[in-house]
Amino acid sequence: MHDQHQLQGAGGLTRRPQSGRNTYSCTDTSSAGVDLLLHKLSAMRDRVIICVVVAGAMSLMPLGHLLARGIPTAPTAPVVILQAGHQAPMESGYRAQTGASGGPFGSEVQFTIRASHAVITMLRADGVNAIESPGKVTPYASSAAIFLAIHFDEAGGRGSIGYAVYDPPNNRNFYYHGQGVGTPRPTPYPDSAPQRGATRITPRTQAHSHALAVALNHRYRAIFTRANGADGTFLGIQPGRAGDSRMQYYYGFRRTNATARVIIECGAAGSDTAFLRRISLIATAISHGIIDYLTATGALGAQASHQTHA
Repeated sequence: MHDQHQLQGAGGLTRRPQSGRNTYSCTDTSSAGVDLLLHKLSAMRDRVIICVVVAGAMSLMPLGHLLARGIPTAPTAPVVILQAGHQAPMESGYRAQTGASGGPFGSEVQFTIRASHAVITMLRADGVNAIESPGKVTPYASSAAIFLAIHFDEAGGRGSIGYAVYDPPNNRNFYYHGQGVGTPRPTPYPDSAPQRGATRITPRTQAHSHALAVALNHRYRAIFTRANGADGTFLGIQPGRAGDSRMQYYYGFRRTNATARVIIECGAAGSDTAFLRRISLIATAISHGIIDYLTATGALGAQASHQTHA
């Protein structure tokens, strides 16, 4: 059974069910009532036309004009560049440095590719714009939040973390013979390969790089144990300018404008091979260290930054 529902409003419109459909009739048949109804319908039509015209104009308006008028945009996710150490294509001047042999996957580069991919996947789940770079730092001179190079050391070496240091005499390119052979020096050898220009390392760069190194060290040291297969030594953070020059003055630090720039030697072939096989464990520690730093510096919201930190 259908009841008649009347919606009495301006202009005397009622809604009456008829043949299963809603129809509208005018209950005020006086001349004044009809005139009032027509006037209101005309006003409604004019408003619809105006809205359509405005919407069409906005659709044709350049995005920059819309943004300038205050249309809100989504917050930008922090950019983190993960370099898989020694992955081709390599940086000019360093192409002969193909990485250590051995390890759980036969070579250092096979480890660094797996580890960087795993870290990238975890960071993206936490709302970070994580991207991969090969040995040739890509993108060049990017203003990212973080640049992190992943490596492991040759047999007999040790794990450690290096960071970009502010040292004006040495904040420049270092040159080898050819594509990376011999002893590095700040002036080219006659046969040195050409290099891209060096980016700046400032006191602020060093401060942020050290802060990231501290966050990574806290997470990584906790997993570098014999119970997890590590039988070598993890030195922790390199001691500033007195540290290993190939880490503290790593070429990758001078191909980016990232706020924080760090390199991690995840262990050594041979003594730590069983540990280095545990990609998920290693990637989790590294990604958590990165998230800790991004959260502490305000680059990533606390709520979004711990989605995967069960």
